Amino acid sequence: MKKLQKGDTIGILTPASAFNPERLNEAIQNFEQFGLKVKIAPNALKHNGFLAGTDQERLDDLHTLFADPEVKGIFCVRGGYGAARLLPHIDFELIAKNKKIFTGYSDITALLTAFWKKSNLKGFHAPMGLANFTDFVIDSYEKVFFGEGNNVVFADNPEILSFGKTKGKHKGKAKGELLGGNLSVFVTLLGSEYWVDTKGKILFFEDIDEEPYRIDRFLTQLLIGGHLQKAAGIVLGQFTNCETQKNTDDSFSLDQVIKDRLKNLNIPIIKGFPFGHVDKNMVLPFGSLVEINAENASMRFLNSSF
Repeated sequence: MKKLQKGDTIGILTPASAFNPERLNEAIQNFEQFGLKVKIAPNALKHNGFLAGTDQERLDDLHTLFADPEVKGIFCVRGGYGAARLLPHIDFELIAKNKKIFTGYSDITALLTAFWKKSNLKGFHAPMGLANFTDFVIDSYEKVFFGEGNNVVFADNPEILSFGKTKGKHKGKAKGELLGGNLSVFVTLLGSEYWVDTKGKILFFEDIDEEPYRIDRFLTQLLIGGHLQKAAGIVLGQFTNCETQKNTDDSFSLDQVIKDRLKNLNIPIIKGFPFGHVDKNMVLPFGSLVEINAENASMRFLNSSF
């Protein structure tokens, strides 16, 4: 797997929900601004209920782009729902033999996790084709996919939930491979062959449109399975529209839920990183080695996915 260069061809596909075809040019232009050529997957504009085409059509697009030697990277147009339906039918050997940049987030968390587990492919949790390509997003794309990579990123308005047990110059620091993504999607993989061992990993989570009690449910499920306890550290991004829509007397706040569920973990936990369903959404190298530092609310990338 290599970094991108101007003039390279990338493929775009919709492995989950459909999008309005009238916005196709918007997605194409978001990638062409980097000097890239865009190839559209054959079924990318299909619409089938809440899915972008049938499972077979979306699966065929995925396999076609991985097998195409001209395509140097694969970029999802949007998430939504449906990526996990493809998992039992994916040719993971094909992907392992044709490793290339693969990006997406939200529902695409299912594919990022399965590719890392089954094909040893380090994808990228990154803004998709219909994202708002702000200056922040453009800078993150250029650094990671074309340049030297994001060496270090700091949390916005950080909150340190735990320093962990480490002492001395290593106080509040932890190293591990970066796994996670959309919390609700990540949790759906529990008990399946696509689930990952969280021991020694740095877990990262974000979400959107989930009531606090549902965030509590997801974190509790990870806790009762012992998965959070095994992690080396946790970084939390943005939880968009996740405050309660009920009378506040009948609910906890999102912050109360997060602190209650994570307070007894003796590992570094930092809240407030710039990723998730927000305009300031950085590119994260899924499965790569990172170090987090709760003393200065930072995350440093220790090796490249390339």
